Amino acid sequence: MNTPLQHTVQALLDRLCAEGRERGIQVAAYRDGELLVNAWAGIADVNTSAPVEESTLFPVFSVTKGLVATLVHQLVERGLLGDQTRIAEVWPEFGVNGKGAITVSQVMRHSAGLTLLPARTNPADVADSAAMCKTIAGLAPEWEPGTPSAYHGLT
Repeated sequence: MNTPLQHTVQALLDRLCAEGRERGIQVAAYRDGELLVNAWAGIADVNTSAPVEESTLFPVFSVTKGLVATLVHQLVERGLLGDQTRIAEVWPEFGVNGKGAITVSQVMRHSAGLTLLPARTNPADVADSAAMCKTIAGLAPEWEPGTPSAYHGLT
């Protein structure tokens, strides 16, 4: 890709890494399905000094919040889900260990009491959707659902 925009973004990423503001970074930007920018810079692994490459994988967490919130709101708008729908109504396995009354609203507000995964959970477990569903379904709330609020970042 040899465009002024590509050069500008690549120069920015190179500078951010050279200044130590980023260790490793990637940017890909599309418009109407056309790839406009595909740039990367820096180190992917500090232990081996392996550089970031086009195919380097980066974990993303908070990126999903907006997508999930949009999806939930669309389901509510279409009448397929309500903010007071109990999670156990759509996921029966979830309704054990004191979680039977937890609502969509409580999950979205981070007040369901499910902030922690078991200590034995490892990255391979997190990548296994069926295993994570089983793990989360088996959890017990850390507090009375709907009372305090604390970030449910992994659950």
